Amino acid sequence: MSNTTNILTHFQIVKEIASLPDSAIMSAEHAALFLGISAKTLARLRQAGDGPAYIQYPQSGTKARNQRVNYTMSNLKAWRDKHTITSTMDAAVRRGLAFSSISDLITPQPFWVINNQVTNHVFCSTPEQFRENLNNPEATVSFMTWDAALGKQWINNQAREPFFNSYTKLLKGLIDAVKH
Repeated sequence: MSNTTNILTHFQIVKEIASLPDSAIMSAEHAALFLGISAKTLARLRQAGDGPAYIQYPQSGTKARNQRVNYTMSNLKAWRDKHTITSTMDAAVRRGLAFSSISDLITPQPFWVINNQVTNHVFCSTPEQFRENLNNPEATVSFMTWDAALGKQWINNQAREPFFNSYTKLLKGLIDAVKH
């Protein structure tokens, strides 16, 4: 018998992990396998507060950064399901609504502009709005940074609000980080 017949495929491993009950507790390495990401990426997500909820039991005599991290299957599934994308438009919306670094703020983005007023981020338009703007001779695509776009007048403030809230949340986090 060759060694290759005893080797589990990635698919088989994920299937085995997924079959565990929601209350099952697993290591960060197994959690990363289940999510299809590296353990290093999972650690970065955890450090940034963007990853799945985890468990960390205090261990006497160890520094906080050396304590073992575990995950429950229910938290992994909930986090995974929260990040399920239904279309490329959905992915674009999520990218536009989630600022995570300063470079997100200074990278010019495409916005629909009519009469010097922003209507929306191009990728956040519904297919109908996109077609309507394409056929509107007054509608143009203007590339600008988020601060420039949010500083302009918007035709629909409801379209502006989630961007503004996310933008100010990142700025507040950066200010708080500098204070400490």
